[in-house]
Amino acid sequence: MSTASPTSGHVWLILSHSTDDFFLEIPTRIIKSNCRRPVKYLRFLGWCILGRIGALKTDRAGVAVGDDGVLNDQAVYYFVSDAADDTAALQCAVDLEVMERRNSDSFSDTSAEAEDEAFKQSLIERDAVCMFTNASRHACRGTHIIPEEVGSSALSWILGHRPTELEGEYVSDLVSSEDVRNGLLMTGDLRNTMNRREVGVIKTPNPVLEVDDIPPRHPLTLLHEQGEVQYPEGKRYTMQWLGEDTMLENVFPNNADAAFRKDKQLPDPSPVLLHYQYGVTAVYQWGRNAGAYLGISNWPNLPRPCSQRKGRSH
Repeated sequence: MSTASPTSGHVWLILSHSTDDFFLEIPTRIIKSNCRRPVKYLRFLGWCILGRIGALKTDRAGVAVGDDGVLNDQAVYYFVSDAADDTAALQCAVDLEVMERRNSDSFSDTSAEAEDEAFKQSLIERDAVCMFTNASRHACRGTHIIPEEVGSSALSWILGHRPTELEGEYVSDLVSSEDVRNGLLMTGDLRNTMNRREVGVIKTPNPVLEVDDIPPRHPLTLLHEQGEVQYPEGKRYTMQWLGEDTMLENVFPNNADAAFRKDKQLPDPSPVLLHYQYGVTAVYQWGRNAGAYLGISNWPNLPRPCSQRKGRSH
């Protein structure tokens, strides 16, 4: 490790397998706001980004830090998995290029607008209103977890390279980016916030975190649409801030849980896709030297999906 160290109010999470080059510099305020067990949250981030279960250590060859350990300001932590080498460590990692078009400005033609409306309507059947704010469906947009611009090949690649068995999710029939499992019903402003990679959605329980590891949900009175919606039992879909836009956080509070239509027949959002997006957002917000590890030019032998833009123009 170099003589450099995290700034006050931050920790480093080293993610590269054999060097100290690729890491996250994370504000401790956000860690503690998002998880009641901060050390365990760092393990969750490693799993989200690398797609591997691992231990947290203060020395790569040392003893693992327990999940209930104290998070020390300006500390350096290593995420250590059982990967044999750098290539194996990145085999299931998020690829920023898959998601890079989320921030591109594009305009829809008539066909694409009709497709967007059809996607929104299918989400209304499941969610009724904005999942996290309870705003009326008329103020909502259909939000793709994995961008529709890159098409179904991106879904196939992600699902083929992530350890979906750890999530216990059946995904062999998830073949279209317009599947409701790839969607969230949100207000337009919240959708834009997610597309800017400022917020992510975490599903608990997951392979690392339990439901009670997440702080209590922000209180929300479920009033709209004559009480059509309710929180799911035994699990949570929680919106969390990874960016630091304090003004917008007052509008969209941290740890808001998703509510769904009481009589819904359609499946919930895919945890595999949500956690992939969460991992990408974490790298976007806090990553250092990520481009030297997660880009296609660095690992050309790992196949990537091709772009499949449909009905879009710039």
